[in-house]
Amino acid sequence: MKISKKIVSIVLASIVVMTTTGCLNTNVGASSYSNGEKDIIRLAQNTDVKSFDPHQANDSSTSNATRHIFNTLIKLTPEDTFEGDLAESWEQVDDTTVKFKLKDGVKFHNGEILTSDDVKFSLERQKESSKVGHLVDMIESIEVIDDLNFIIHLNKKSSTLISSLSHIGGAILNKKSVEEIEASGKKIDENPIGTGPYKFEAWKPGDRFILIKFDDYFDGEVKNDGLEFRIIPEGSSRAIALETGEIDVLLNVDAVDYNRIRDNIDLVLNEYSPTTIEFLDMNNEKAPFDNKLVREAINYATDKASIIAVSTNGEAIKSEGIMGPTSIGYSNNVVNYDYNLKKAKSLLKQAGYDNNLEFTILASSDVRSKTAQVYQASLAEIGVKVNVEMMESGAMLEKQMNGDFQAAVRGWNPNAEPDNTFAPLYLTENKGSGGNRTFYSNEKVDSLIREGRIEQDEIKRNKIYEEIQQIITKDAAIAPIYTPLGAIGTSSKIEGLEIYPIGTHRYENISFKK
Repeated sequence: MKISKKIVSIVLASIVVMTTTGCLNTNVGASSYSNGEKDIIRLAQNTDVKSFDPHQANDSSTSNATRHIFNTLIKLTPEDTFEGDLAESWEQVDDTTVKFKLKDGVKFHNGEILTSDDVKFSLERQKESSKVGHLVDMIESIEVIDDLNFIIHLNKKSSTLISSLSHIGGAILNKKSVEEIEASGKKIDENPIGTGPYKFEAWKPGDRFILIKFDDYFDGEVKNDGLEFRIIPEGSSRAIALETGEIDVLLNVDAVDYNRIRDNIDLVLNEYSPTTIEFLDMNNEKAPFDNKLVREAINYATDKASIIAVSTNGEAIKSEGIMGPTSIGYSNNVVNYDYNLKKAKSLLKQAGYDNNLEFTILASSDVRSKTAQVYQASLAEIGVKVNVEMMESGAMLEKQMNGDFQAAVRGWNPNAEPDNTFAPLYLTENKGSGGNRTFYSNEKVDSLIREGRIEQDEIKRNKIYEEIQQIITKDAAIAPIYTPLGAIGTSSKIEGLEIYPIGTHRYENISFKK
């Protein structure tokens, strides 16, 4: 496929960076720690956390905080295998009964000792969450045997329980602290208490949040004194902050900055193959995208080569399906929408749009605004007017959850369990806040997702997941665009970064080289 030089030049010439500012929480002061006093690792990410309550958010930026404050029963290794985190062991008693034993003596940040009551409280609370409740909808009840032993009773046999319990949405909270906080009319955001390697220190929304080393962490020594996450939306500003030593770790490296980091002897570009996929969300319930012909047309009008050139400086591969090619369960045996403006224009005419279609694409970062502008330039060639609206990520998320949008550029990081992609993104019951912000609905897909959750045979299960991907791409629910090269920029003085393909990187072993 040839890159449209005309479209690339139009977009590069017209890119305008727009920013929005939100209100700061003045109740949270600055940290008493600084990098000069202790070994505080300074990191930068492009968006702020949505909530420090792990049951009230399901996004990558938030999980950078929550997965270091809290633990789950199960954890995923960098090799995509599962092992106990808070759980010492577990036993599948029968199809619907799983017995667990907790590690003994695990402390919460408030000094309380972890018990089975905390697990029961947390999983029951998670089940009530519109954000992450779908992960544990197979759980019927939790039976406490004693402080360390409990049984999870399932409402049906499940092949996804263990992997779902590794998701940060299944974080185990301290029952006593949550009940006290909520009884006083406050939110967990003000004092999140977990068992993780770091304690919450401070949060200035839109600016930074700070986590401090927990000395009584149960799972080994934490190699630094704390983490200070700075929120820097603009990509080049993050890269400059790394170059000047203002930060030590850059989590969201824009592809246009890869070479400047590669060429700097004082910096390291840590590259990896992620499971991420970038795509265009089309609101399947809102005109014009409630018409399948229009969605198909937009897929044919997606100039992936130009988008990759403009948005990632060529540091990405085209996506054909709804998952990244390194994702577990990925299939390329799906409908391929090759770039074809003539075909797109014909489909729009069949749908009743003949040079009279206009819609708005939302975007929340420099990279995604470039993607939207390629759509704008490409579709203009067939008489479609595309408006691009830049928004702060939290505001955009709110609009999407409420269904108050037509289209948006978005990304997703599939994890080790395919169901944790299919269920939140495409299950009818998860429309809106549950993660299905495309508002897609297909009874056959719903049925297959539920079937995949209980199928124990891996070959049969993979066939189910392939069929799910085939149906969704045939329905043109989204417009897949690309999978970017994964990269984290660090100072050359840093060591110990643990990289996970699904983006759940670990920071407790980062330290400054001696």
